[in-house]
Order: sequence, then structure tokens, then C-alpha cells
Amino acid sequence: MMDFSVISEDLMRSPSHFQCVDNREFLYSTNSFQPTSSIDPIKWSDSNTPSKYVHPIANNGDICVTKELAEIIMSFDPYGIEFYPASLLTKDGEIFERYILAINNTQDVADLDRSAIEISPYGGGVIIHRLFLSAEKLESIPEEKRVIYRVKDAGSAVFFDPKIYELIKDDSRFSLLRKLKKNTSMRAPKF
Repeated sequence: MMDFSVISEDLMRSPSHFQCVDNREFLYSTNSFQPTSSIDPIKWSDSNTPSKYVHPIANNGDICVTKELAEIIMSFDPYGIEFYPASLLTKDGEIFERYILAINNTQDVADLDRSAIEISPYGGGVIIHRLFLSAEKLESIPEEKRVIYRVKDAGSAVFFDPKIYELIKDDSRFSLLRKLKKNTSMRAPKF
């Protein structure tokens, strides 16, 4: 068994639905790692959500996190993750000191024998409906590639190293996040 963590906005309490309103989305919305930089924040907007309802993670395919969470993640020097300064335009103003995390680290760690899968009739690719992670596959991946990653063929679920979970689990700044620590004997959540 090997541990992994899932950290996301709490979808039950977060009414936000941010969309990119900045013409620089192409910098991070690919599946390939192309380090770039930006001085000015990339803007996402949700004109229906008041700023008080914005959580430490906003999801728009990629994720937009608070500066505090970004600094914790950056301290691990994660492989294949790009950080871009961001701001969120809300119903009542603009929220600064956010970062978009472009997660260009996809790992082949699904346990296809235990997961519920289907082969796409259109392209022949694997579609994973119920996900289990493989301890053997995870252990074979270098630690820097397990800091934050997506699972090949598993959609948009993002997985975090349990060390990040341990750093934020009792931190009140992240109380609105859904934080799960699991191991490979358990079903992995897919959002």
C-alpha cells in the first residue's frame, strides 16, 4: 500500500464557476510542459460569485490557488507544474495574490485490473470510470514526479503528495478545502 492525497475546493459549498477572460490561456492549457513566465496576473472571471465565497482552490480545468498554498507546493519543486500569477474577477471586486497551477505531469499509475474501465468505441483509448491507483507503479516513479500529478486516462482528478496534505490538514487558511488522505487499497476519487 502507498499513500496519496486529494485536495480540492469543496464543491458542496463553492458556488464559483470561473472562466478565463485573458488571452494568455494558451500558455498553460496544453498538456505539455513549456515553462513560461508572466509579470501581470492572468485573469479569470465569475461575475456571479461574491469574493467571500471564493475558496483557496478555484477550478477551471487547471486550478487557481492562493499564494499561501502555491508557496507550500512550490517549496517541493514539483516536476511538470507551471505557476502563473493570477487574479480572480468576482461580483464585487478583484482578488489578487493567486496562482494558476498548470499541471502538465500525467503519470501512468492506474491499477487497470481493479479499476472500472471501458475502451472508447471512438478512439480505442481507455476510459476509467472507477479509479484505483497501483502501489507498484507509484513506487517506481521518482518522488519529484509524485508531488502533484494527474492519472493517465482518469480525467481531471489531481493527486498530491501526502506531505502536502500533512502541511495543510490543520491549517485554518485551508479549512474550506476537501482534503483526503488515502492509500492504494482504497478507491481513488475522481472529480
